[in-house]
Order: sequence, then C-alpha cells, then structure tokens
Amino acid sequence: SIAIAEKAGDVIRDIMSKGDLNVVDKGKKDFDPQTEADRQCQQLIVGSLLTQYKNLTIIGEEGVTNLKDVPLNLILDEINEEFLKNHKCPENLKDITDDQLVIWVDPLDGK
Repeated sequence: SIAIAEKAGDVIRDIMSKGDLNVVDKGKKDFDPQTEADRQCQQLIVGSLLTQYKNLTIIGEEGVTNLKDVPLNLILDEINEEFLKNHKCPENLKDITDDQLVIWVDPLDGK
C-alpha cells in the first residue's frame, strides 16, 4: 500500500535523525548488519499487510514477524481508494485470494 510505504519512509527518517541506528549483527559467518530501521519497517510492512489480508504468506528478510509483537502505532489499515479507482486489476488476476500469494519483504537494502 502507498500509505505503508510512506509511513516506512517516516520511520526511517525518524531513526536517522536520532543518530543511533542500533545496529546488530545478524550474520552467522560474515558481518550482516541489521538496523532499528530494518526491524521497525519490517514490523510496519508485515503487520499492516497481515491486518488487511489475514491469509498472506509473508517472508521477511529480517526474520519472522509475529503480528502480536507489532506495536499498534506501526499498523496501518488505510486503503488508497483514489489509486484503486485509477488503476484497475487485470482481469486474469481478479479471482486471486490472499492465501494464494507470497510476499517477500526486504525493508531496507543499501546495496
């Protein structure tokens, strides 16, 4: 959703402005940094999508996100009606249900 992407940008800017990224190493072999922005953005994206579409399968780069662990201020349930009016779903995809979809989430990728 557009609102989720915009809110994730707000989260990133807020964390960056504080100057403490709270970096942890999630690597098993090589250094693989994960920041507070990574963690919060994944919670926001996954939590918001699962709130709207309960049967989605979501695979997050930062590990499993359990909906009950996502703070309420990171969950959005807005749908951009204007976007939906102006962008129609292709006919061959109209009957797909959320349990038929898999979404991969990589909240920040600085590569």
